[in-house]
Amino acid sequence: MKSFRIKSIFEKQLLLYIVTIFFSVMLVASSTAAVYHRHYVDEIRNELVEQGKKIAQEYAKAYRTANIESFANLAYEFQVLEEYMGANIMLVNRDGVLVMTSPDVSEALRGKVIQEDMLQSVLEGNIVFWETNMDDAFDVPMLVVGYPISAGHMAGIFMCRSIPEIENSLMRMHTVGVICLILVMILGVVVSFFATRVMTSSILQMNDVAKQIANGNFDKRVEIRSEDELGELAKSFNQMAQSLEENEDTRKKFIADVSHDLRSPLTSIQGFLTAVMDGTVPPDKQNYYLNIALEESKRLSRLAESMVDMSRADASKLTLDWSDFDLNELIRTNIEALQPQLNEKNLIVEAELESHTSLVHGDKDKILRVIHNILENAVKFSPANGVIYIETTSRERGKILVSIRDQGPGISKEEQRHIFDRFYKADATRNLDMTGSGLGLSIVREIINAHGEQVSVKSKVGEGAEFVFTLQKAET
Repeated sequence: MKSFRIKSIFEKQLLLYIVTIFFSVMLVASSTAAVYHRHYVDEIRNELVEQGKKIAQEYAKAYRTANIESFANLAYEFQVLEEYMGANIMLVNRDGVLVMTSPDVSEALRGKVIQEDMLQSVLEGNIVFWETNMDDAFDVPMLVVGYPISAGHMAGIFMCRSIPEIENSLMRMHTVGVICLILVMILGVVVSFFATRVMTSSILQMNDVAKQIANGNFDKRVEIRSEDELGELAKSFNQMAQSLEENEDTRKKFIADVSHDLRSPLTSIQGFLTAVMDGTVPPDKQNYYLNIALEESKRLSRLAESMVDMSRADASKLTLDWSDFDLNELIRTNIEALQPQLNEKNLIVEAELESHTSLVHGDKDKILRVIHNILENAVKFSPANGVIYIETTSRERGKILVSIRDQGPGISKEEQRHIFDRFYKADATRNLDMTGSGLGLSIVREIINAHGEQVSVKSKVGEGAEFVFTLQKAET
């Protein structure tokens, strides 16, 4: 037999609400019915006691004045109370004999003797409460209240209410209460239904949008309908979708850029080699074109190496060969390596190093690459006849800070948010050199982070850019 399982959140949540409402209503109904039943019976008893007290006072007054008219009024009051309260009223003497009764009391009861224990308690001055069963005196169970009389030969006033009538009154009240509770429960279920539908509709919408994003539709977004936790979740979901869309755009742009970067040198290498092999290039020019092909192949090698480094960083496999080395030496080496590009744009490098030797602890080759990538960017974006500033300063906790600043066009705040993202290139509309792979600064961040240090950029549009990173000083 196949088991019944509830799969959707909507069904689970709605069932939870319905079960909670049902048991809450049942608990309230049962406790209220018990309390109200006791309260109603107590009210009837109190009312009978109060009326018994008034009758006893009337009888005592009539007895003291020996006024026949007062006794007649007492009989009339029996009749009125019987009609008003639905109670049978009986005047009993000290021998337990019914002397006077209200009109609806059976004539056969007059002259009868009530139970000895009830009579004795009333004679002692107590107020008696008694619930009788069906017997010779009453054809239905009765709630009896006995109130003592302290005048004449009378023992007390006995007032009786039919228990079935009391229960019928309670049943009518309970029926009204049950109907109200059922209406409340129905209203609660309806409200729970729509509340659950509203809550789960946002989740279902997120699920639908997530499926579409999984299929490549990164422009889909979730409608934000509230400011609660679900609204915050929807905002986070949209931010995630926005990030995925930006990453997808970056990936497509990167593929296009890499395709161009690969196609250009490959086309040059193929063309030059073909020309050399078929004799189109004169022998005295062959070395020149072969050197160009060699440089293009080196360019391809650097691109491949950058992509491998990023792949390793993604897999957390960027290993470091720790050692102590001279940071100033690495800076000088990079400046010398970039001298041809500096001369081509007539750039000057002003280096203000803290001391002649600055020993730091890290991976020498990778820090060499960090400085090379930042300096290469500075050369690329610096205007002709400009100046590039390099500065090293000591910081607290054994750190040394390296700053490389250019006089280029600067970087906007929006671009600064993405400048270290992989495959990201600055706005091509600035007509600057955009032939890089977009991995240089991303590799810089990965290497510096692997050293447990920080790298950042400071820039304003039109005022150049300054890249700053820290390294750990070597222990001396």
